[in-house]
Amino acid sequence: MSERERLYRVYRRTKSRASPLEYRAIRDKAHAAIEGARQLFYQQRLSTISDPAHFWKDLRSLGIIEADNSTADAFSIEDLNSHFAGVSYDASEPSVDDFLASLIDEPTVSGTQLQLRLVTADEVRRAVNHFTTGARGVDGIPASLVKAALPSLLPHLLLLFNTSLSSCSFPCQWRRSIIIALNKVKNPSSPSDFRPIALLCMLSEVLEKLVALQITAFLAERNILDTFQAGFRRGHSTEMALLRLNDDIRIAIDRREMTMLLLFDFSKAFDSVCHVALLTKLRKYGFSLATLQWIASYLSSRSQATTDGTGKQSSFLTLNKGVPQGSVLGPLLFLLFINDVLEVLPLDVHHLIYADDLQVYLSFIPEDLEVAAERMGNVADWVSAWAKSNRLLLNVSKTKSIICGSQAFVNRISSVDCFIGIGRTGIWPETHVRNLEVVLDSRLTWRNHILSVVQRVHAVMYRLRLFRRSTTFELRRHLVQAFVFPIIDYCCLVYVGLSGELSTILDRLLNYGVRFVFRLRLDEHVTAHRERLGWLRCEERRKYFLGCLTYKVLNSGVPSYLSSRFIANNSTRPMRSEVLPLVIPRRNTVTMDKSFHVSAAYFWNSLPPDIRNESCLSSFTHTIIAMLTCITLLSHFSIYCDCEPSRSAHVQLLCLYSFSVINPLGFSLAPPAPMHFLTHVPEWKFCR
Repeated sequence: MSERERLYRVYRRTKSRASPLEYRAIRDKAHAAIEGARQLFYQQRLSTISDPAHFWKDLRSLGIIEADNSTADAFSIEDLNSHFAGVSYDASEPSVDDFLASLIDEPTVSGTQLQLRLVTADEVRRAVNHFTTGARGVDGIPASLVKAALPSLLPHLLLLFNTSLSSCSFPCQWRRSIIIALNKVKNPSSPSDFRPIALLCMLSEVLEKLVALQITAFLAERNILDTFQAGFRRGHSTEMALLRLNDDIRIAIDRREMTMLLLFDFSKAFDSVCHVALLTKLRKYGFSLATLQWIASYLSSRSQATTDGTGKQSSFLTLNKGVPQGSVLGPLLFLLFINDVLEVLPLDVHHLIYADDLQVYLSFIPEDLEVAAERMGNVADWVSAWAKSNRLLLNVSKTKSIICGSQAFVNRISSVDCFIGIGRTGIWPETHVRNLEVVLDSRLTWRNHILSVVQRVHAVMYRLRLFRRSTTFELRRHLVQAFVFPIIDYCCLVYVGLSGELSTILDRLLNYGVRFVFRLRLDEHVTAHRERLGWLRCEERRKYFLGCLTYKVLNSGVPSYLSSRFIANNSTRPMRSEVLPLVIPRRNTVTMDKSFHVSAAYFWNSLPPDIRNESCLSSFTHTIIAMLTCITLLSHFSIYCDCEPSRSAHVQLLCLYSFSVINPLGFSLAPPAPMHFLTHVPEWKFCR
């Protein structure tokens, strides 16, 4: 370094022709030494980490990935805590104690009621092992310590939990939470620009888990939760809710109809739950008085304090409404609170809910556009009245509307006739809306969503490229799989019928990741390198997820709003060819072919029986990954199903090779025997 600076000073002083050459040589040598030292430092720093949590923490500290921003130091933690707690405190809230006292004299409700039973040692052990977080609540006890001492603590925890359940009282210490403020925006200017993250006691979450399991079993037995509620439920996801919506829109297009969609937004819904209103609904659903008393103890007399990056903590402030943030039981209680919103919706209006995200939609012929807008306005008024009666605030400014249909019908409508009135105000339909982080456009082209994916991937890759020379090959591959793949794969089945142009754009994003891993130039081909990594093209990745989701839906029947669309082929007529397992629905348009239940039925029928009849999901995923990988490899050769035996043997060897070296989606594969799908898959005819 000193020699480089000396030669630079000589060049500035003498201006000779030899000086810059000597300076550049020393400069390049110094730069190479710096890069080598940096890469060695990163490699030594990251190779010794065995805990994944420490691994990601070090990546953030080194600047390789973006850290969780928190610039709350510019604000008083007392002010931040007052702002966060103010959302969940209202002096006019009705008294929970008075409500419980009024239930004592009520006659016992007939029928089976939910009575919380005492838990067993095995249930406590499974609940403790369920938690892996290292966060600590006010007691400072991490999950790792509880797990390490569980053999000695188990009898005491069992006594503690059962005492809480039998006495209908939740421990006071566990009702306190620590809040960490994270930025919503890059440069926050007010307390509302921060997002509160609550840290609860780990043992509190264990007890909540035990109670939540009993409540969930009771709800499933009596089928209480709304069928179209997709939030915080096993076997449900945002993708499944969007698949149902997308299929309903395509079915309407196939019937030459349009669909008007209304997306409601409730302000601070989880933090605004009225405890008395919630307990009233739980009583209606069949919760016993003792269970209500325990839940009331769990919700009441809660408090929170905010801490900053230095460990300084504010004073505790009381909360008297809302469900606890970051808790296990809170989301389930909220689902029960919002469950009766469907009672205000008419039968001809469909709805979907993901937690507090309510969306309603109505199909209509284009000539009835004004009638449909008036109908949706009435529905919006009913939802607004329901929210007001439940002490929730409907945010009309963030409530969105969109009209979806075929390109011909969408071009014919006029926005003047589409105004949806909500009380004294209203909203106009938009050309595209963000629905559960997927951009939905009125013509179902998905162009806006793909452009959003491109922007997010480029933002991630821009940061990673700054460290491409200072990271190892394995680390670069791991970073792409951890940060780029989730963006590309999120809800990818919703746009399973993507156009060729947009599919190419997604493939280029994947190629961008391949170039980063191998540090390739822009003009170098990436196909061979992508196959070396074992990464499938985006289209094959969607086929993989399509097969896995279809397998889960058909075998579990969950969610019912997707499984009900599949019709099993129970034909008993003699057929020369194999009877396909699923009936392909009748359709009139190409748009219908791109729906989930049609494309899934086609793909499922194309699979060999041995793959469809796999006994478990893990075996199915391994086999279908291998099948798609082999198809990708063989697409580079002129292979026909009726090739001679010598070439067929080469095909078998190639497939076995793909099992041993290819890892398409991050799974570890073992070569199964035999390669039974080679002669069954119809896509095996390739001609290059």
